[in-house]
Formats: sequence, C-alpha cells, structure tokens
Amino acid sequence: MFVSFETEPALCRGDSVYLVGLGTNLRAQSRKSIVTNPCLALYVDQVDRPRYGATNMEVIELDSDFGSEFTGVLCDKRGKARAIWGSFSDQDYQFVRGIPIYMISQIVNSIICGGNGSSLLINGVKRGMPLIRTLEVSLSPILLSEARNFGLSNDWIQALDEKDPVRRQVLCVEGCYAGSKAENILKQSDMLLAVNKELITCFHDIENACQALEECGDNDGKLKITIFRQGCEVDLLVGTDVRDGNGTTRAIKLVWVSCSGFSSCCAISWIFFLKKVMEYM
Repeated sequence: MFVSFETEPALCRGDSVYLVGLGTNLRAQSRKSIVTNPCLALYVDQVDRPRYGATNMEVIELDSDFGSEFTGVLCDKRGKARAIWGSFSDQDYQFVRGIPIYMISQIVNSIICGGNGSSLLINGVKRGMPLIRTLEVSLSPILLSEARNFGLSNDWIQALDEKDPVRRQVLCVEGCYAGSKAENILKQSDMLLAVNKELITCFHDIENACQALEECGDNDGKLKITIFRQGCEVDLLVGTDVRDGNGTTRAIKLVWVSCSGFSSCCAISWIFFLKKVMEYM
C-alpha cells in the first residue's frame, strides 16, 4: 500500500479529516471528523518504572471520540496522510490522538537519505540510521496571561502573541534529563523566550533550532537561549545531545550479588535517575 504524506499547510481548527484504517475485523474503515485542536500539548503522567514516554509533543484532537476501535491515518479530502492515529497510555488509562505527519516524515526522509548512525537492514537494504540532536529538557506550555502574572514583560508578551496568535503560550521547563548537557544550566520553571534571537512558542521551534545546528556542522552543539528566570531575562549557552534511538544495547549481570548494570536509556534519564544506573533485582 502506498501512502502519500502532506506536511504543509498545517491542519487548522475546523478542518475536515478522514480517519482511515483497519478495524478489529481487519476490514478497511473510514470515519469523517473535524479538527478541534491541531496543536494540543500532550501530557502523560510519569510512571513508576522506566519506559518510553512521549514528551514535548503536540497532537491533533478531533471532535469525535473513536476510542481505540481501529488504527490508521488521518487524511484530508485529497487523500493525503496528515497524521498517524496513535495510542498513548499512562498507569491508569489509554487514549488516542493524531500524531502530525511531519514528525514521521522527517525521520523517514533521514533514513532514505542515509544517516550517520549504525546501519539497519530495511527491506533487504542496509541504511544508516539518523542521529537526532535534541535539547534534553521536558517542557510544558503556559498561557501568556499566566506568564504575565509571573512577571514577564508586556514587550515579550506582545512579541510572542504576534509570532503565534493561535497558541498564545510560552514554554516552561519542567525538568532536565539526567546526565544531559542542559541539566546544570536550565532550571525548573525557566521560561524559554528565544533561541539564537528567534522567538519560540512551540516544541517544533526547538526541534528546528536543533536541526539547524546539525546542518551547520561547524558548531559546538550549543544553543543561545534567552530565558526568563525569577524576574530577570538571562542569555545562556545550552548544550544539546545526540540520540541514536538504540536505547540500552548491553547489560552485565552479576549473579553472585544479584544485580545488573547497564547504561541508561532515554526512559531512565527522563525520570531523572543517574546516568549510570545499578538496578537491584
């Protein structure tokens, strides 16, 4: 089956989309719906054990709750895939939302072009996997009205509002990944205002800034970030990290002391453990 991606223009509130996929009986189904929120900031509660958790992600919300009856893609009226209908869960419940297709297409394009990471056999062809540069910080958006209550100046409020009149938000630091280069620089509750003098209002702006570092080549992997901290504007140089997506690839078990040691994967770093973890069995 051939699927055609479409990343531009972005979906807007009120757009009609079609959820196309397979039902529980493995038959193709289609449901029409309306986009109610094209940029809903996803929040998934932390779990008490290490596992993958979606962070710094915006998803698409529809006016119809299809539940988990079937999976597939959200298409526009021309049949172009605009989002993956994905399932998320925490310790208590499961829900489904649309994952914008640009998140998928960026990685797919990098794999097709050949990345700088380790090779993986795909359909009989060895391809280099992409190395992804990221700012390893968990962020959450707050409304500009709330940011004003914390002391952010009217000049910044107006500039951010003009830059993104749909979201009208500023990104706030929840925490840094353990062992990341940002860990000892950014602090909880810092508001991120600009990167390299460019205003930022959403997670995608951060991703684009990290990608620009990768394309530049002749840099030290640091972003010039303007933040608002405790009533003051501060300019910082914040390092970024490179992920290969492999996670934990090697573990050593010490039978006589009943423990195992391994390098931490992203899921462990996310819950703010030490970079090197000793897990007692």
